[in-house]
Amino acid sequence: NIIMPRYTNAPFADENHPMIQSSNGVWLSMVRNTADNDATLTLYDLSQPNLPPIELSAGSRRDQIVEMEFTPDNNRVIYVAGGNNGGDNSLWGVDLASGNNFRIRRGKYGWGVISPDGGRIALINWVPTENNKPPYATLVIVDIESTEETLLFQGGELVNDTLTGVRFALPIAWRR
Repeated sequence: NIIMPRYTNAPFADENHPMIQSSNGVWLSMVRNTADNDATLTLYDLSQPNLPPIELSAGSRRDQIVEMEFTPDNNRVIYVAGGNNGGDNSLWGVDLASGNNFRIRRGKYGWGVISPDGGRIALINWVPTENNKPPYATLVIVDIESTEETLLFQGGELVNDTLTGVRFALPIAWRR
């Protein structure tokens, strides 16, 4: 059992993804924040508790890990690290056997779901607008191996510098 203490007045403390466990029960993935808001993705191999955890920085101070999912085969964790709510970030993967991480693609990503074959992820990608107006969300699929991105859903249109037709799609589950 783990009890996770939290300092709820810390800025951005609630923006990091909650702790998750792999479907085979072997891995535990959690985000740790320092008092200076330096976030670290920490992966524990529960089958070998004497091994040190895999630790990966979210990037700069106040960067976050807003999404993380185990692939269905439990060999990788796919995660989004960097800015949140339309900020610059990247989609990353980490190979759990070696502990090596790899950048898949830069973007302004948010929540997502991994395909049943573990080869793609559907996720939100925020599109910036002019004059510091709020960004709008699109839904994209990113191929983890080729890094190609395919637009599934357009969350609005810019017409004469005005955002129109705003709508929202949130990836919840992957249909087979």
